[in-house]
This record gives sequence, structure tokens and C-alpha cells, in this order.
Amino acid sequence: MHDMGRSSCQMFRYRWAAVARGDSGICVLLAIFTTIGVLGAISGPNLAGLAVGFGADAFFIFLYLNYRSKFASIRISQDGVTAFLFGLRWKTIEWTEVTKFRRFRYADWDSQKSQKYRVDYCIHRQRKHFVFLERIFLDVIIFNEQIQELPRLLQILNDTARRYHIPLVAVDREQDFKNASQGNGLKKLLPEFVEQPIQAL
Repeated sequence: MHDMGRSSCQMFRYRWAAVARGDSGICVLLAIFTTIGVLGAISGPNLAGLAVGFGADAFFIFLYLNYRSKFASIRISQDGVTAFLFGLRWKTIEWTEVTKFRRFRYADWDSQKSQKYRVDYCIHRQRKHFVFLERIFLDVIIFNEQIQELPRLLQILNDTARRYHIPLVAVDREQDFKNASQGNGLKKLLPEFVEQPIQAL
């Protein structure tokens, strides 16, 4: 078991290449729509140009933070887990607040031809916010399989789950779609999320 002293902690990070694609994409989008807003301001009282330019900037920043939160650095201590975004403390969940650890497997839309799937790992606490906002705010910390030293991180979480009696569950969207293939209507297109108990992440 990974037994950490109260003052000790372990940090897990991503390589720069794992986040470079999203970082470069958001820079291009912000540059385009900021230019639209600036041109709208320069050309005169063009409220439509300003609204489109800077409104789109705000929207893409929100989406980017939602995406980037899955690549936050993770610090594990005896008391809980903390996510860091751009080197700044983003959110902390104490072990006594955790309601479950979840492994989430879903389709990699960039690799549909090879039928690849990605895996996210979620540390949940009692929901306090709207579902759409929970990743941005405080209710869940998410990391994915691209984080460095993933096996060691998962072992720590498995040990913590046993110590604090935290449920371990898994969602497999590939299996959900297979199970729903005999159905009809909306449930066939968007099957329910089925959580299955597991022994380890």
C-alpha cells in the first residue's frame, strides 16, 4: 500500500505533447474572433461585430477550460486530491468527500476507422452544481490515460478506495451501445450510462 505521510504528496503531470493540440486550436479560434471584435470596434459603433467577436471568445474559453480540465496536473496527499491548471490550484476534493471513483470508456471520434476508445478516470464528490458545469467547478476531478505514471496513480486510488470504503465503478459506452442496439428511438441512439461495480480501476 502506498502510505504517505501527512506532509508528503505525489504529483502527476502530462507531457506537453498531450495538450498541445487543444492549446494551439484555442489560440487560433481566439485570434479569429478577437480580430472580428476589434474590427467591429474600429469600424464604428458596430455592436453586432463586438457581440459576435467577444461573445464567441467567451464561449470558446469556457469550452477550452472544460477540455483542459481533463489535462490538469494531479497532486495526491494523505488528505485528498488537488487539480492544478496552468500551474495554479484549480480544485481540491478531500478523501472524506469522495462518493466514488469512476472509469469511463468512450469512443475516440478521431479514430473511428480503427474503432479506438479512450478512458477517463473521475473522482467524484457529492454533486453541488449543474451537470454541464460540474467539470469546470468543484464536483469532479478528471484525468485520462495520457497522464504520466498512470499505473502508480491508479494503485494509489485503489488503495485509497479500500481505506475509505469508496465505491469503484465503470462505464463502458461501447457495451452500452451494444446493449441498446436491439432497442428503438432515442434510447438506441443515446443509451443510458450504466455503471458497473469493479474491483480496481
